[in-house]
Amino acid sequence: MNKKEINTSNELMKSFKEYAGAVAQSRAFVDVRDGMKPSARQAVYIMHQAGFRHNKPHVKTMQPLGEILKIYIHGDSSLLDLITRLAQPFYTNYPLVEVSGNYGSIIKGTDYAAPRYTSMRLTELSDYLLDGVNEDAIDEWRLGGDDETEYPAVFPTMGYYNLVNGTQGIGVGIASSVPPTNLREVHNAIVKLLHDPDTPFDDIYCAPDLPGGGVIINADDVKLAMKNGGGGSVIMRARMQYVEKDNKIIVTETPYNVYTQTVIGQLIDIVNEEVDEKTGEPKYTNPGIDSFKDFSGDKANIHITLSPGASAAEVMNYLYKNTSLQSYYSINMIMLDKGRYPKKFTWRNTLLAHIDHQIEVYTRVYTFRLNKLKEKSHVYEGFLKLHKNLDAVLDDIRASKNSNDAVITLQDKHGFSEKQAKAIIKRSLGSLTRMDIAKYEDALAAMRLEIDKYEGRLASEESLKASIAADYEEHAKKFGRDRRTELKNYNSTDIKPVYFTADGKCYRTAPKNNVVVSIGSTNVEEYIAITKQGIVYRMYEIPQRAKKIFALSEDDSILKVFPAGTGNYLSYISEDNKYRSTSVSSLNKYKTTLTINPIKNALLTMDKLKKKEFTDRLK
Repeated sequence: MNKKEINTSNELMKSFKEYAGAVAQSRAFVDVRDGMKPSARQAVYIMHQAGFRHNKPHVKTMQPLGEILKIYIHGDSSLLDLITRLAQPFYTNYPLVEVSGNYGSIIKGTDYAAPRYTSMRLTELSDYLLDGVNEDAIDEWRLGGDDETEYPAVFPTMGYYNLVNGTQGIGVGIASSVPPTNLREVHNAIVKLLHDPDTPFDDIYCAPDLPGGGVIINADDVKLAMKNGGGGSVIMRARMQYVEKDNKIIVTETPYNVYTQTVIGQLIDIVNEEVDEKTGEPKYTNPGIDSFKDFSGDKANIHITLSPGASAAEVMNYLYKNTSLQSYYSINMIMLDKGRYPKKFTWRNTLLAHIDHQIEVYTRVYTFRLNKLKEKSHVYEGFLKLHKNLDAVLDDIRASKNSNDAVITLQDKHGFSEKQAKAIIKRSLGSLTRMDIAKYEDALAAMRLEIDKYEGRLASEESLKASIAADYEEHAKKFGRDRRTELKNYNSTDIKPVYFTADGKCYRTAPKNNVVVSIGSTNVEEYIAITKQGIVYRMYEIPQRAKKIFALSEDDSILKVFPAGTGNYLSYISEDNKYRSTSVSSLNKYKTTLTINPIKNALLTMDKLKKKEFTDRLK
């Protein structure tokens, strides 16, 4: 018997690709059309269909949990976390769930009450996600975990684009990160593209607008990254103010996804002047903080009392450099294209993909409504026709053997359609004689106006787009709000160059007798350096004066230095042409020894590069 040979490498690769694709589709990434992940889509749909809506009273949280768990496969604790996050105003720009009770705070995020103590329902915005779902808006449905209940493969989202809430997702070998934006700005951009798909980018660009506010300090870099769909990070800073009479700094807004518990932990280390366990060197020097206290709730409210004589400006700068009060949010706009394949979208293509979805959805819904109106008006026309010959029709109905016989008689003898005849037979004889004809005439006239309206909207793509634009304009007015996040760019006077040399030093001015391998800026504190011998260092503070910051061996030298917030993967190639790409998150906090050396070249990139992509970028 001949045994079939199996190429293990090919089989593993095939299986890995199938697994990666399944994770991307079923869990990790949002669909670009509705801005929703499958798990959130299941939860919101089941709550909507079960009647837990904004126009109904709150119900105990255990009820929605129980209903959703019929099709949700990841367990009750992860489900509670999911639907609670959809309600947290410091995490979600425009909440889809409304919780009565403790839904957590910006201190920790997961400090919400147990479900037996809270009640919830969907917000009004959720209605727009599901509007049209029962009117043939969606033609693709998926089975839930019970293999019986179906839920939409994508939401209609008529007049509302949920991507304003942003998204983060980690798949297998790929990650997504789309920052939250302002609903009013996004809806206005959609309206412009509906009128003109070639609208200039500057007129449709929507800068990130984060739930917690704060300040973006690299607005131009962010704009370019959003235009290209990636290649940069949002550098976010907390908003702080100095209260002179109390000699304290008050933190009123924190960067996105930064909880005050994290900041408090860092403040403890600073005040205690924490020492590095490996080197014995001080990690922090207290810049003049006497004490601090966290009064945060939905919004940040950290009070930092200064020591007598301390400089508030120096303390603030120190906190930006050494704590999460300055943080980064990578831009990597990977989303599912038509619910199936991960794809990097530019900002323009993101909006256009949603618009294409809306055109299809509105066409289906308007066609459904038009057909329903035509069916109903046809029945009403039958009732009016009945009234003109009421006695003869009633006599024939009474003389019929049964309802089927009566339907045939009404069709053959009086010219009613089957639908009209069946509608007449369903009514009692008494109600037919008491019909308010004027009421039916008024209703029929109103229906004919509605029919004309929907036929007009479906007559051309321009009419359809005008109708869609009207909905977005209405919802922008109803749900829109002013920006919370301030946009800034460092002026040239704010940004000063720093020079990294091959021998591991950092200079504030260009060195005359040393080899410069990379040039950075003083507005970036965290850097990643890679040496020729395959050592990776991480640096968290730029020294005030020329200083050797990397402890290199005698035969080693710095190859390149990168700002840490500008990439997710460190890719490098050795002298003997071996290639690797390592995620930044896997690097040790201070020093990592790579598996290959010596290193010939390296890049820090948002995406994991293949060898050919790496070499192409070096050209």
